[in-house]
Amino acid sequence: MGSGRKKREGNEKKGMRYFLYHLKKSRTLLLMLLPSVVLIFLFAYMPMVGTVLAFKQYNYRDGIFGSPWVEHIFDNFRFFFISGKLGRVTLNTFLYNVSFIVVNTIFSVGLAVILNEVKNRHLKKLSQSFIFLPYFVSWVIVGSIAYNILNYETGVVNTFLRAIGLEPVNVYATPNA
Repeated sequence: MGSGRKKREGNEKKGMRYFLYHLKKSRTLLLMLLPSVVLIFLFAYMPMVGTVLAFKQYNYRDGIFGSPWVEHIFDNFRFFFISGKLGRVTLNTFLYNVSFIVVNTIFSVGLAVILNEVKNRHLKKLSQSFIFLPYFVSWVIVGSIAYNILNYETGVVNTFLRAIGLEPVNVYATPNA
């Protein structure tokens, strides 16, 4: 009995070394795979946390995970169907989706046609760069740029306003009631 256990442990060690060897060998490919895995996790698995709400007696004070579970598993669904709002909610969801698809398609095609009509090659490339820039820049960087432009004491906008003799704008000031 002892030799079987030793053999199994030896095979497990060999298997682990084999796995680690291939993990090290494929690290570049795994690093290339990492952004897509993160995106799938963020946009496919994280929203599933919201499905927990269907089975909770949700209150804002306790949050999603602190709220108690409903007594009977389909109480929330029964309430929704009895409320008579199923048709209205479904229609609203459908209309929102259709309107976003139509409006986005019209704007996208319209912008493409307008850019195609631009004769100046440099202006066309600059416009395309500005259009696609948000897809490649982190929102943290965008936020820090906006903060530095709009900062009350050292921002570009308020520095300019002070230079021309106007009062700086404090967007964080609370109005006197």
